[in-house]
Amino acid sequence: LTMPETPEEKKFRIQQGVVKRMMKEHKCYIEETNKGVQEIATMKNGPNPDEYMLKKMAERVEESRSMIGDACRRLVAACGDLEQAIDVLGKDADDEGMKAARELIESSKLQVGAGNS
Repeated sequence: LTMPETPEEKKFRIQQGVVKRMMKEHKCYIEETNKGVQEIATMKNGPNPDEYMLKKMAERVEESRSMIGDACRRLVAACGDLEQAIDVLGKDADDEGMKAARELIESSKLQVGAGNS
């Protein structure tokens, strides 16, 4: 028989999901930007580059670039909320859930650092 989840445990579980989702979103915007830059380069070097299409692709790349910063801010905020949830829960640092949450925070910090360079 399992114990019912406390509000603190529920918030902790939800915050872990938020951080995972924000990491995925941040990564997708970076990949989308890189793909767009490559497509523009390919189109420019190809025969008869279409100026209208190049302009539209450049707009799409800029939009993705701006979303990287937004996703980064939301990811950092979500990590802060998860760290607060960890502190409130106050479980043993050796607890598997706590270890996983701390690893998630560390990997998100690495991703944010790599995405901004």
